[in-house]
Amino acid sequence: MPTTSATTLGQTARLYYSETDAEGGPALLRWFTPDCRLRFNNNDVIHGREAVTAFIVGRRHSIQRVHHRVEYIAADEETDTVALEITVEYLTVRGREIEVRGSAFLTFVGGRVDFQRVYVDARPLAAALEGEL
Repeated sequence: MPTTSATTLGQTARLYYSETDAEGGPALLRWFTPDCRLRFNNNDVIHGREAVTAFIVGRRHSIQRVHHRVEYIAADEETDTVALEITVEYLTVRGREIEVRGSAFLTFVGGRVDFQRVYVDARPLAAALEGEL
């Protein structure tokens, strides 16, 4: 049974990205369910709030700022899942700006992210960071 409307799901997804962009790890810990899962591209699923948070925070070690610009949202009220097309704007610690486009799918349980799937070609970011490490 659905717990939220499509409008509320979209608003919740936008709030998730806004808060996690601004606060990083502390917000991630608040937003994920204890038994959450994360799939990043074709990698194995990561299980648990602490492991998921550590993975995401670890990927941002050379990033000064990250901003997820939501381009499109579609919500499935039956599964409390949101599909998003996103442009992620990165500012590296050396001041370089990079944009990467991708998609994400967020499944919510009780207003928290229970399963996040991210599909993105991260090669432009990796190439930009290569000289900064």
